[in-house]
Amino acid sequence: MLERQLGYYLIQLYIPSLLIVILSWISFWINLDAAPARVGLGITTVLTLTTQSSGSRASLPKVSYVKAIDIWLAVCLLFVFSALLEYAAVNFVSRQREFGGGGFIQRAKKIDKISRIGFPLAFLIFNLFYWIIYKIVRREDEFEHHHHHH
Repeated sequence: MLERQLGYYLIQLYIPSLLIVILSWISFWINLDAAPARVGLGITTVLTLTTQSSGSRASLPKVSYVKAIDIWLAVCLLFVFSALLEYAAVNFVSRQREFGGGGFIQRAKKIDKISRIGFPLAFLIFNLFYWIIYKIVRREDEFEHHHHHH
């Protein structure tokens, strides 16, 4: 029963939040000068994720999977928020050009280039650890359940 429930939550929560995180990375490919687009994307992804996590807490049973989902959503939020901060940094760096030479634009673009690889890579590493640990925690859960029955 809980297995089926879990599959439902996986689709309802993990997939949408995963997509929101990936969506937030689009920002790194948007032109530096397109501030409204990048800020809008950043804020929208942050808000959507926040709504999602509050919705998840209301409907989930109190098992260790819930804590796992909380961690997942918190990290997703962190990633999405970092993408917004990344743009703030890039914007700040590129604006320095008014006081200095043209090297700042290159530096700003470099931050974007690094982020295009860095963010997905960091998220991938997080996923590896998360799902490995999740499986271990889940096994402990099942182990406890069996012991209560006998």
